[in-house]
Amino acid sequence: MSEKGPTPSSDFVEPVTDAEFDIALQAASSFRNPATRDRVRAMLLLSRAAGADPADSRHATGADVFRRPGAGLWVRLGPPQHSREVPVLERYAQQLEEVAQRTGTGSLISRRTPPVSMNASSTLVVILRKRMKGQHPNLFITPTRLRRSWMLEQMVTWEKLHIFLQAAGVQSMRSVDSLLDRCPRPTTDPARAAEALGGVPARGRD
Repeated sequence: MSEKGPTPSSDFVEPVTDAEFDIALQAASSFRNPATRDRVRAMLLLSRAAGADPADSRHATGADVFRRPGAGLWVRLGPPQHSREVPVLERYAQQLEEVAQRTGTGSLISRRTPPVSMNASSTLVVILRKRMKGQHPNLFITPTRLRRSWMLEQMVTWEKLHIFLQAAGVQSMRSVDSLLDRCPRPTTDPARAAEALGGVPARGRD
């Protein structure tokens, strides 16, 4: 099922604003069927709070959402053989955790057992679109826009990276791709990773 709505430019997809996301969450919470309500909320929260795309979400179960001591709520994304674990943005953690607890070992976005259809997220988008159409006819929410919002939130905190790119006179990370393999590896400490990605509050620095 295709996602109908405004067509973004080929080189940029507009991120969802916080106000738009609040509207979408409220609309998702208005479904009378508890299962539908949870699936739509899960689709929204996985993409906005953990940067999941539809391919990631089709594998996610309630059991893939878990707590780490001192590092907040995390979600396991992607197929088992290539999965990654991502801290959930703290302000959305409780909502996703509640949905996950109700879902158990089942799919977060479908009635079926994971991996579910690639169209599962698109189907939920259409359901949500119909629910919002009356009051918000021009608001179109997609996993791509939600993921872009998560990515933008991560990137705007990287002041040091922005300063470096400006000083180097480059406008794209493509210019430094060949150096990535020589850079220090990212932290393996879940608490530090959660702090860096908004899964827990940032601690004060000396």
